[in-house]
Amino acid sequence: MLNIISFSFKDINPTGGEDEDTIVCDVYYLDELLWSRVVIGSKFWKDLRALCKEFNIGHMFGKIDLPTLKILLRSNAD
Repeated sequence: MLNIISFSFKDINPTGGEDEDTIVCDVYYLDELLWSRVVIGSKFWKDLRALCKEFNIGHMFGKIDLPTLKILLRSNAD
């Protein structure tokens, strides 16, 4: 499990080898499930950033970009 501010990433499952880019997990906000079994990729990142912007919480991720998020998720895989 990985917690970033009010977001939680649970049931993290990277697939493939070290160079494989696919990570699947559940995403929660304030302990409420937002996405179940979501593939972490550019579409997810775009959707998450849009959601944060819509609710004026875009500052919550600071300087975390998609590659950094993937590294964090891999290191916190269940």
